[in-house]
Amino acid sequence: STCACVEYYGKALESFIKQVKIMSIHGKMKHKRNKIFTEFRKLPGGILVCTDVMARGIDIPEVHWVLQYDPPSSASAFVHRCGRTARIGNEGSALVFLLPMEESYINFLSINQK
Repeated sequence: STCACVEYYGKALESFIKQVKIMSIHGKMKHKRNKIFTEFRKLPGGILVCTDVMARGIDIPEVHWVLQYDPPSSASAFVHRCGRTARIGNEGSALVFLLPMEESYINFLSINQK
């Protein structure tokens, strides 16, 4: 959820996954953000680690997976994050990791999102 987390997880994934291009993007990358986004869109495959800066209004074709390591504070943000996978009739999968203390988030989603 934070720029620091994006930097950390991006570097961690790079050390674990050598054969896949991993890129990171967050709100503090004002001038670099568009360049990184453009480069990522040109890749045949890869991993983009990002904050919610990428949750709305961004189109990346053929996103197969969205993994969320922190539940967003609003149900609509959750849906927009997951929606990166199913753009324009495409299919994809989304997974949110919850700690035991965050299990009530499931009820929060069902109450606040139709």
